Amino acid sequence: MNYSCSVTSMKEIYRRFKENITRHKMIQPADRVLLSMSAGKDSIALFHLIELLRKEIDFETGIFHLNHLIRGENSDNDELLLRDLSAEHGIPLHCIRHDFNSIKTDGLSFEESARNIRYSLIKEICEKHGYNKTATAHNFNDNAETVLMRIFSGTGIRGLGGINIFSNRIIRPLMIFTADELYKYLNDGGVSWREDESNRDEKYLRNYLRNTIFPLVVNRFPDAVRNINRLSDHARENEELLDSMVFEKYGAFCETGEGLVKIFMDRLPDDVSIIKFILSRSIYRTFGEKISHGVTEEILKKYRSRGSNLILYENPRIVIEKIFLNNEKFLLVYDTKEKRDPLNDWSYSVNIDSVSTVFIEEIKRKISFEKVDNIFFEENMLNRGYIFISLPENCNSIIIRNRRRGDRILLENGVKKIKEIMIEKKLDTFSKSIVPLIEVENSIAAFLPGIAGLHGNRVSCSFKVQGNSKKIIAINSAVFTLI
Repeated sequence: MNYSCSVTSMKEIYRRFKENITRHKMIQPADRVLLSMSAGKDSIALFHLIELLRKEIDFETGIFHLNHLIRGENSDNDELLLRDLSAEHGIPLHCIRHDFNSIKTDGLSFEESARNIRYSLIKEICEKHGYNKTATAHNFNDNAETVLMRIFSGTGIRGLGGINIFSNRIIRPLMIFTADELYKYLNDGGVSWREDESNRDEKYLRNYLRNTIFPLVVNRFPDAVRNINRLSDHARENEELLDSMVFEKYGAFCETGEGLVKIFMDRLPDDVSIIKFILSRSIYRTFGEKISHGVTEEILKKYRSRGSNLILYENPRIVIEKIFLNNEKFLLVYDTKEKRDPLNDWSYSVNIDSVSTVFIEEIKRKISFEKVDNIFFEENMLNRGYIFISLPENCNSIIIRNRRRGDRILLENGVKKIKEIMIEKKLDTFSKSIVPLIEVENSIAAFLPGIAGLHGNRVSCSFKVQGNSKKIIAINSAVFTLI
C-alpha cells in the first residue's frame, strides 16, 4: 500500500517533529509523558523521536502497553520487545494484560470497546504515577481513515474534524507525518519493529478501509489523503468558530465543572439546533464524550415529555437527567465512573437563639427559623409552608447539612435510611445532593425535600411537637427560594 510519500531525511523528520511539538506546546520542561505504544512502526517511531527530543528538553517518559492476548505468542513477543526497549533506555514500563477474547462490547464495535478500555487504563496509570500527558502514535493517514469512517457511518461537523492533535492532555505529535514517511524513517535508521498480522483482518472496519478502500480511492484520486485532511482542518476551524459564537451568546446558561454539566433549558431560545449544539459540545468539552445526532434527537424527544426528574440517556460513562427544581427545568449530565455527587458535603451550625435565617452558599438557598408557641403551632400545623420540630429545652443549636452515607431517621414505622426515602421519592442525583437535613444532637430531626420542589417533608418521631413541647421551632419553607 502506498498512499503518497514525501521522501525526507531522518534529520528533516526530526526537525518537523520538534517544530510541531513546539508550535502546539505539546511538551514543556518537567512534563511527565506516558507513551501509549504497541510494537508497530508508528509507536516505535514515536519512541525514538521522543528520545531525541529528551536530549533537548528536560522531561520524563514512561511506556504504556496493553497486551490484548488475542494473538497468543505474537502478543507476548510484542510485549517482550517493549520490555527490552524500556530496560535499554531506563524508562518505566506499565504493561497491562487484558483478555480481549472475552470482551463485552455493550452494543459498541470491538474497536470502540477496546479503545474505551485502553483510554480508561491510561487514565488510571496517569493518575497513579503522576503523568500529566499521554502521547499516542496516530499519523496523517490515521486521521484520513477516521474521517472517512465517520462519513460512511454518519457524522456531523465535529466528526469531520477527525483526530485532534492535542486534546484532554493527549498529544499526537506524529499527525503531520504520513505512514510512508514513518516507514522510511525507521528503515533509514535501521530500527526494527513488529508487524501485527491482525492488521490484515478485514472484519475490523479500519483494516477494511486501509487495505481495500483507500488503495482504490488513491489510485483514482492521488491527493485523496491530503484533501481529506484539509477537509478535517476546515471542519475543526469552523466548529471552533461556531463554538466561540454560541457560547459567547449563550454560555451563561450552561454551567460546567469537573464531572458535571448543567444546562438551563428555559433560558435558551426554542431553537433545536442551538440546544443540540450546546448539549453535545458541553458533553465533549467536559467528558471528551461524543454523542451522535440520533442520540441528541432522542434526548430532546424524551425531554419534551411531561415527566420530570427523568433519566434521558445513559451509557457506561455518562448519565443525562431532566431536572425540575424551583419551577425551572434543566439538563444535568454527570460522570457515572466518578460516582460523585454533584455537590460536595456541606454543613451549617445554627444558634437558634441568635440566628433567624441561614443562607446556604452551596445550593444558593436560604432557610428561615422562628421560635413559636403551641398556639402558633396549632393554628399552622396543617400549613405546608411550615415544618415544625421540637427541641430539648437545653438545646440552643442545630445543624443543617446534606445527606451522608448511613443517615437514618426515626419514623412511625421504625428507623429508615434517608437513602431509601430518596429512592422512594424518585429523587434525581442533583436533588439528592441539595435536600437539607436538620441534625440535632447527632440525630436526624427532619428531612426536607420541599427545597427540591417536592412534597413530603418528614420529621423524626423523636422531634415531633407534642402537647408538652417547650421549645418549638418553625422552619418556614416559603423562603426556599433562589437568591
